[in-house]
Amino acid sequence: MLTRNCTEFSLDLFTIINITLLLTSSFFFLRILKFKKYIAIKPSFIILFYNYIFFQLPFAYYYFEVEKTLPNPFLFLFYLYGFVFIGLFSIFIYKDSSKKIWTNLNKKDESDPSISFSVFLLTLTMMCFVIYSFYVPLSSTALFNFFSGESIDIIVKSRESNLKTLDVNIAKYVYSIGRSCLALALMSIVSYNLVKFYKKGKYYYVGFLS
Repeated sequence: MLTRNCTEFSLDLFTIINITLLLTSSFFFLRILKFKKYIAIKPSFIILFYNYIFFQLPFAYYYFEVEKTLPNPFLFLFYLYGFVFIGLFSIFIYKDSSKKIWTNLNKKDESDPSISFSVFLLTLTMMCFVIYSFYVPLSSTALFNFFSGESIDIIVKSRESNLKTLDVNIAKYVYSIGRSCLALALMSIVSYNLVKFYKKGKYYYVGFLS
């Protein structure tokens, strides 16, 4: 299990770069969410923001383990933050389309096909993971072992056995489709609906989806 080693804190070059990049990306995300909300509805921004929440923040918190475990932690930082900064740069270049979408959010329409489409995507995503669970029990997944406090070796082995060395092809296919395609599309359209209904004052819808 990953535990933060506070007793061995050292302000070395890796830690300084890690904290500096995290603060820089945090500044851009906060600035967009506060002053340029029309950018926040872009699916590309949503994916970058989820990457910030689920990857940048945890790896900045576990900086000691990252530096001591990875063979080349600086290359890891390059990939992690390079993806985000390049994505943010491209978003600022192509921001005119998001302004039009943001304007359309205030328009009142009686029918909203995005809601039914999100339900459709949710159903397909759940079907994929249900089919996957038939072949791979929940207790043997890497995520379950992570929250159960297992060692990093057990977590890595469970991920390898359940994804890369799994003999059942249909389980690998439905998991890849559900995670890489359907889940990302669902995440984007649900976030779009949250912003839309929040702006219209339908807070009950936001509370239901959250």
